[in-house]
Amino acid sequence: MKNKSIAYLTDNTTTMELSAGDEHLISILENDFNIDIIPWESDLDWSLYDLVLVRTTWDYMEKYHHFLEVLEKISTQTKLINSIKTIKWNINKKYLLELKELGFPIIPTSIQQQITKENVEQLFEQINKGHGIIIKPTIGASSQGIQFLTSPDQLIEVNSGEWFIQPFQKSIQLKGEYSLFFFGGKYSHAINKMPCAGEFRSQEEFHSTVTSITPSTKMKDLGEELISKIPVTVDYARMDVILDDEDEAQIVELELIEPCLFFKYAPEAAINFTQHISTLIKEN
Repeated sequence: MKNKSIAYLTDNTTTMELSAGDEHLISILENDFNIDIIPWESDLDWSLYDLVLVRTTWDYMEKYHHFLEVLEKISTQTKLINSIKTIKWNINKKYLLELKELGFPIIPTSIQQQITKENVEQLFEQINKGHGIIIKPTIGASSQGIQFLTSPDQLIEVNSGEWFIQPFQKSIQLKGEYSLFFFGGKYSHAINKMPCAGEFRSQEEFHSTVTSITPSTKMKDLGEELISKIPVTVDYARMDVILDDEDEAQIVELELIEPCLFFKYAPEAAINFTQHISTLIKEN
């Protein structure tokens, strides 16, 4: 099948060393396909590729309208995964409220158009459960724009955009954040990300400790049910959850655009993903 070609979409700054294992994925894909690593803003004839894989496009939040335009163009010329419909649904984290309507457990969440010193005290009274509150943009990634407030006086005012307000979940500092990965709707692997001492963010760039884990059957079933019930098709997904005081999972995010897939911690999972990609190309 070496006559088939895949475009692996990245940005202009991310290296394979920063991707937590995508260099391993590419080495597996190259056994069967011709792979070109291409910045997503490139002006190309995308029909030259049998499939375009959105991967480390980690600067898209700064220009997401243009990002969607590019992906829309790609989707008219070849197969894009995840699909443009899926990416549009997932790009605004208000999808979490839709998950709640479907009966899935999410962190209690409200939306504000602006957060000022005048209304933050009221928000604290309504939302704070004793550990502070989190303010984060509904469009964003990697903790960009997030504020963790233990007092209203710490607020940096935000007067535009849409913002999630959530009670801070202390369990992330005690038990970490769990990420489960699914290819073609089926469970592949999982990790735990434990923030370093004094930190509330679980991303590796904030020096968290990442370990490969075997999640509970209940947590795996939650992810597979979630993917089966959302209104879009999913070729790859990462479900981030934390555990509450009763050890019940609460969904933090369902990442369907450019999630780090952490193949560094589960090298065999790259084979699972490659097999799914092979099936998609054969069917296309």
